[in-house]
Amino acid sequence: MTKMKNEPGLWSLVSEMVYTSAPRWLATIAVMFFLVSAMLIGFFVFSSVVDSQYYYSHLEKAIKEGNLQRIELSLDALMVIEPDDPMIRFRFALLMEAQNRFAEAAAILEGLAPLDDDHPGFDHAHLLLAKRQLLDPGKDPVRRGKAIKHLAKAISGNPKNLEARADLAKLLLDNNQWNEAEPFVVAVVSLQPELCVRLARGVVATQRQKALDLLKLAESPLRAKLKQFSDNEELIRAVADISNLQGKYQEAADLLSGAFQSKPSEILRRELGTTLALQMSEALNKPDPDFGAYLALVSKGLLVDPGNPLILLRMEEGLRLGADTKNAINARLEELLSKGTVPDMVHLLLGTEAHRKGRSDLARLHFDLAYQANPKLPEVCNNLAWYLSNESPRDLKRGLEISAQAVAMSPGNPHFRETRGQIHLLLGQWKETITDLEYALSNMGATPSIHQGLATAYKKLGDSKMAAIHQGQADKQKTLNLPIPPKVKRP
Repeated sequence: MTKMKNEPGLWSLVSEMVYTSAPRWLATIAVMFFLVSAMLIGFFVFSSVVDSQYYYSHLEKAIKEGNLQRIELSLDALMVIEPDDPMIRFRFALLMEAQNRFAEAAAILEGLAPLDDDHPGFDHAHLLLAKRQLLDPGKDPVRRGKAIKHLAKAISGNPKNLEARADLAKLLLDNNQWNEAEPFVVAVVSLQPELCVRLARGVVATQRQKALDLLKLAESPLRAKLKQFSDNEELIRAVADISNLQGKYQEAADLLSGAFQSKPSEILRRELGTTLALQMSEALNKPDPDFGAYLALVSKGLLVDPGNPLILLRMEEGLRLGADTKNAINARLEELLSKGTVPDMVHLLLGTEAHRKGRSDLARLHFDLAYQANPKLPEVCNNLAWYLSNESPRDLKRGLEISAQAVAMSPGNPHFRETRGQIHLLLGQWKETITDLEYALSNMGATPSIHQGLATAYKKLGDSKMAAIHQGQADKQKTLNLPIPPKVKRP
């Protein structure tokens, strides 16, 4: 077996170097100096680590006790020992805030969480400043924009910071930025699965399959979380949302009903009412409609949330069914009216039913009463304006004013623009007639009345060519006997 050759160590190298090139007494001093220096360096390194651990442990203990004086002492020491540690500087800034030294604290936090350079900064500081930007009750877009930047930098500095990802997901969902929110929502599904439900609700109208995939992803952690926190209203609503979006209306109704009975709140009332309205629609749209179940749901819905517009709209659908169902719905509407419950919507529905029956006197009365109860319902304004301008006694001036209100509240609605255009026509306001009726023509399709109105207006303005074109279209549609949309538009 071959022996390994012993290599000279550090001590022997130093000795050889010193003793071969210097007097013995000087060499001895040099060696002693080397040894003392090495010991001092080792001591300071070791003591620094010991001191850091010592003050860290004291800091944690002081924080638990809420002892501000000991917190300050520990942080002062740590700032000397490790001045570049971002966590120490962050805690020191919080201490300064506790002592009302806000300017100094702000300077440290801004240094830890810069927005104007490429340095990611310290994620805890970014997260804190983002949350403070979001405290603004007015939801100022500038402050929210800064919050988004802070959160993005927090994630850049620490991709594992799930709290920052969750907060950024909420902000993007609030802004309806569905695509931008998706990766952050998915990343925190185990922490906040309810965000998946919010995203699914946002995309379901245009991306149904994606919505279903998101619900599938969130369902298991969400139901597990609900078992752990069974009285959490937000979780109950999120699971009910999943059930509703999956068409499991009864399951959603049971969840919301139990929560509402246990702890009533306005948002639970509204969501339970909406779920009952979905069940009403389901009962009516079966191949063999279940009118008994529908009427039972109407009764339950009116007890829970009589002002819910979806329930009232489902009742309006019931007015177009068989006589028994229609009579039952009418009785319910009249009962609501006698109690003073949502008179604007009830009068609107009763007016629509009277119009359908050809009872123009009752229709006008109900639409006028609906307007008196709530002049901010654009459908009410539009319907009343039509009756004021088309049925005796006419009041074109008031009709135009109320029609303008409907258009102001819903400027993109072509039905409302047609109503106002026809009133302009009756008043001889030809340019205004053309503006409104051409908008209606391009957005709701051709009708004889629109073409006839445009033909008249163009003729009065001296444009015989355009007048002839529209007159020809009006005559053609009358000859073809195309269906004419109802003059009173349902909400």
